Amino acid sequence: YYNLVGNNSTYNRALFGFEGKPLSWLQAQLLAGPDFRRYSDAAHLGITGDRHTWFYLQGQLTATLTPKDTLSSTDKVWHFVSSAGVSSIQETMENLTYKHDFSKRLSASVGLRELGHRYDAPTVRDDWTTSIPVNVTYALTRDLSVSADYSATSGRSHYPVAVTPGQSFEDNIISLTVKASF
Repeated sequence: YYNLVGNNSTYNRALFGFEGKPLSWLQAQLLAGPDFRRYSDAAHLGITGDRHTWFYLQGQLTATLTPKDTLSSTDKVWHFVSSAGVSSIQETMENLTYKHDFSKRLSASVGLRELGHRYDAPTVRDDWTTSIPVNVTYALTRDLSVSADYSATSGRSHYPVAVTPGQSFEDNIISLTVKASF
């Protein structure tokens, strides 16, 4: 749906945060607090009222298991209005990544990523994707590296197929990258 008039969303967040090392091997970052939204024009027609307060969360934990091994967990939860302006969406992102440095030049990582979209009424959707990304990176020089990536992703709805048909899929992506830093 495209609207020539425009669908506006103004927001303010009162976030409280923490960043530091609670343990010598653990780095933590957290931002959390209320997200105050005001929708104008036609942006709030599908949701009750033009003012909403939702929860915002963004955090990361990184554990240095050994000098060559790290385990990272990231989470993010936030709301926004759909592009059609008929409902709000709560997006949830969760990542878990293990990385090993074989040498100063060669590293590899594997992870698990969940991405969820819960739509509020009147839209009936609760869509989730699960990805397993794998990466191998080799640094040719300090400023030039090559990477090979593979990601297996599957998508599904938490509602029965009769309610939300066509929401399931599987996707496999392979990429080769050359990165130059200036």
